[in-house]
Amino acid sequence: MILANKYRPKKLDDIIGQEVPVRIIRNSFLNNNLHHFYIFDSSSPGVSKTTLARVMAMMENCNNLKNKIDPCGECSICKSIYSGKSSDIIELDAAKNRSVDDIRKISEAIAHGPLECKTRYVIIDEAHSLTGIAADATLKMTEEPPKNTRFIFCTTKKEKMIDTTISRSIDLSFSRISVKDISDNLKKICLLESISIDEESAHLIARKSKGSIRNSISYLEKVNQYCNYNILIEEAKRVFNDLDDDVFYEIIDGVINKNPKKCIEIIKKSSNSNNSEKILEGLEEYLNKVLIVKICKNSSNELLELTQDEIVKIQHQATNIKPVVLSKIHGLLVEVRRGAMLNMDLSFLLERWCLDACVEYVRLTKSS
Repeated sequence: MILANKYRPKKLDDIIGQEVPVRIIRNSFLNNNLHHFYIFDSSSPGVSKTTLARVMAMMENCNNLKNKIDPCGECSICKSIYSGKSSDIIELDAAKNRSVDDIRKISEAIAHGPLECKTRYVIIDEAHSLTGIAADATLKMTEEPPKNTRFIFCTTKKEKMIDTTISRSIDLSFSRISVKDISDNLKKICLLESISIDEESAHLIARKSKGSIRNSISYLEKVNQYCNYNILIEEAKRVFNDLDDDVFYEIIDGVINKNPKKCIEIIKKSSNSNNSEKILEGLEEYLNKVLIVKICKNSSNELLELTQDEIVKIQHQATNIKPVVLSKIHGLLVEVRRGAMLNMDLSFLLERWCLDACVEYVRLTKSS
């Protein structure tokens, strides 16, 4: 079984990193005070919005609730909802099906009572993608809801939704999940699957997932297929074709030591596998880390979610470079990005950045 499906949460306590929306739903359920219309919004995908919607549907329709709130996960209703096969749980991906006809089909389906569940659920993913007429149709549908029907709209761009629709709902915001929470979850899965994984690999996969539980488990499965149940950091990096922060440390060290030749040599060596775009992205991210460590000091670890070894290494470099210099050479990378968008040779632009960065370092250091 695909790991992302196998370890999809089946109850509220399984949902990671969403304490506020989970607590609100828990209390509303226990107090028999669930609203008929919710909007689950977040800036990041893969943070358990749709998962929570399915868990709610299981909670409300399970034949054998445990502890007054936990779906049994074993009855036919729980299994059909969990697998996405229940005829009473209507799910629509509005990114692909956004027309008014798609909404009319839902309206027709919910005009009649649920077939086997007590409460029918209508779950619309990427709800902000609905076209103007379709969005108006959903507004009417949620304003005059049929009996025993609950609506949950999931979105990553709530600002694109109709204000009136939002005002009719209970809006719950979902957080981007921390690297630590994702890393801990990956280690838990590895333990259950008898996969050996070191701390650095779990941290790398968690960081690459960019706050998405779904992505992290998919990445874990890919890395495990390469490493065959023994995941070590060097092999995990190879799977991602990842450039180590050591590369960017050395490039910035070359700038600090006014050695553009060293910077260009490192870039040329790292560009052998057409990695110019990764070098640009990596430099942007690394300089941002150095700037945060320089400015925020004691709060930097919390903001960046790095390992202690990574923080110590960046702190050492941050002491040797002024904020104004960091800001300037980061700004030069913005110009590189603009050039890349105009289809200019990225390798050449990066080499030119090395020269300009060293010049600016000397100029700004002398003038301060």
